[in-house]
Amino acid sequence: MNASLKFKFIGQNTFKLLQPIVKNQNILRYIKYLDKDDPLDKKLPDIDMRTDLITDGTIILTPFDKNVLAKEKIKIFFTPIDIDFGNGKDVLNTTYYMIDIMVPTSKWRLSNGEFRAYMIAYEIAQIIDNKNIAGLGKVNIVDRAIQGKVTDTFSGLNFKIAVDSANKSVNKG
Repeated sequence: MNASLKFKFIGQNTFKLLQPIVKNQNILRYIKYLDKDDPLDKKLPDIDMRTDLITDGTIILTPFDKNVLAKEKIKIFFTPIDIDFGNGKDVLNTTYYMIDIMVPTSKWRLSNGEFRAYMIAYEIAQIIDNKNIAGLGKVNIVDRAIQGKVTDTFSGLNFKIAVDSANKSVNKG
């Protein structure tokens, strides 16, 4: 009998999924140019692509926790919430992630009339929605997005994504 591989690659897969997101210049601008009404203004310098959004505490790899929200700083919670092993197989079938984008309410609306959290979500969708991510499989934004006031100073947007295993078709049966 082979050893179970359940749960073995969740961390690695999470980082594979995050790589194209954390290297997106528009996402970096929406996050780092919080004091600008138009963070995509071409007059502003690009954000250093070596910026590590995980190390600096912007992206948090746990479920949402309002106690870590800091004044005037965007936080993105990114965590697996549901793992489907496909009828008891030892490999992943589909992993569902929750993304919570928390923005200081005072920085929610941009000068062009758009909402900062939605523009970050839009950029994430452009990168991963209905795409195959190398080493993972097809990624889809699922269900719905929900917006709400989180604290007196923060509002948020949350949505789920589904990541199919690259071997999903092999796993069926």
